[in-house]
Amino acid sequence: MSLLNQRLQLDKNYRWEWVTTDQYDANNAEHQRVRFNLEKGNGLPETVSWHEVIASLKRCGFEVIEYFDGCEQGELPWWNSVNAGWGLRGFSRTWFGIRFTGALLWTLEKLGIVSQGMYEAQNNLQCGADMLVLGGKMGIYSPMFFFLARKPSTAETS
Repeated sequence: MSLLNQRLQLDKNYRWEWVTTDQYDANNAEHQRVRFNLEKGNGLPETVSWHEVIASLKRCGFEVIEYFDGCEQGELPWWNSVNAGWGLRGFSRTWFGIRFTGALLWTLEKLGIVSQGMYEAQNNLQCGADMLVLGGKMGIYSPMFFFLARKPSTAETS
């Protein structure tokens, strides 16, 4: 790779962000509950709207080249893979799978086979997954907002 290509690569910033959508209403208590528990269960900091992500990039001097919500792509709803199902992949998200995993972790924790806090961590993760699916069904959340931005060189800005 040439030095010019390396330099061009360093000037670009691309990322997938977790964001709220235009349907999110900050004054709606149910939207707030879903967002809070989604963030908690997925170990996220406070998330913002996609508009705020773009505005922040511009405030930092980035030129936004492209952005889109990847959740709006595809034939199946994006949250479908996190939703419960009786296949090998979705079993852990079924009522029985959640109860089985919880009981197993609780027992192993009490026996000292797994670390203390594993049962609570599993509950938090399950809550995060539930809220992710609910946020997707409600249309208020996207974990797949993509942007490509670049920082103009000093020669371009002068």
